Amino acid sequence: MDRYRDVAMLLNKTSGIHVNRTMGLHVHIGDSNKGFDKITVSNLIAFLWAFEPQLNSLHPMHRQNRTWGQSMREASTYAMEYRKKNGRRPHPLTGVLHFLKGDSMYNLIRDAAPDNNGSANAYKYCAYSFQGLANKDLAFDDSRPTIEFRQHAATLDPEAIVNWIETSVGIVDYIRNIDNATLLDLLRTVEHESWEKLGDGKDDEREARLGPILAESKFTIIDLLQAMELYGPANYYRSRWRKLPKRQPSLWNIPKPDIIWEYEDLLPSIQNRRRLGGCSV
Repeated sequence: MDRYRDVAMLLNKTSGIHVNRTMGLHVHIGDSNKGFDKITVSNLIAFLWAFEPQLNSLHPMHRQNRTWGQSMREASTYAMEYRKKNGRRPHPLTGVLHFLKGDSMYNLIRDAAPDNNGSANAYKYCAYSFQGLANKDLAFDDSRPTIEFRQHAATLDPEAIVNWIETSVGIVDYIRNIDNATLLDLLRTVEHESWEKLGDGKDDEREARLGPILAESKFTIIDLLQAMELYGPANYYRSRWRKLPKRQPSLWNIPKPDIIWEYEDLLPSIQNRRRLGGCSV
């Protein structure tokens, strides 16, 4: 990582480059020209879906669910189709299970991305983009089979750059190397999510009734990074992660006024586990 730190320091000293709110720091992660297999992509998408609230807490409001970096839980094809069919948001664990059982690379990437009506970059404009892998799966000659982490704000701060690269690469490396049982145990942390911020004017009421969301209480981004043994980024972000308000949803994406997750209806024993507290991984 020293080379990235050195380049950023050199740019700060010599280039006169300036960054603004319209720009982002994009990290492409690949494995030469081989890409990644379906199991890795399936597990990674399930991870990014599960821990979107924790990852969001590393980024300012202007990098949350915007046109060029849309949220998987809010704007993905899977989330939108589920809400249209069922009239409610999928419980986070429901989404995890959906992506873990993805039947093909193409369908996984399609479901994780917004529906952009078949445009040339249909799967690009997500906070975490698999467009390069989709291009490889479709046998495009100019494909660059990478996973693109797009959410970070533009910066020339050497430590911010290095820690985001370490986090991005660390997530992919963790997913590629962790055993299945340990990964599933980590993903089951979302069982403890009792609500999500909706930006509908009732989030304060929900917090008073249900307590803080999981990502701001019992399992923060710091807990997640430590679970992956990414101790450097965990120390760096310890005083930098954010408790974010939820911005008002657009008119096409207004959820029901309260959350009813079918997962809780089917498995009420989860409530008993919640009362016992703890989110061990």
